[in-house]
Amino acid sequence: MPAREPTLRACCGAAAQHGGAAALARGSYCVIGAPDTVVQELSRLQAAGFDGLALNFVDYLAELPYFAEAVLPRLERLGLRATPTH
Repeated sequence: MPAREPTLRACCGAAAQHGGAAALARGSYCVIGAPDTVVQELSRLQAAGFDGLALNFVDYLAELPYFAEAVLPRLERLGLRATPTH
């Protein structure tokens, strides 16, 4: 049986148990998972009427570059993020 991806609630609980409690401040909405899971959840937020987000990472140096290369292109392909023009 293949391993299942943990639910958002399970991930948030696991993060809190492993020192990530500071990242789970009151009023935050936790989205943790594989790039496709994150994109799916951000798409749900957009469909609910959100037109912007403030993102927080536990380890910016490791997580922000990964987010930029794995998640942002997927959001662009779905039309949920404008392609940057330089």
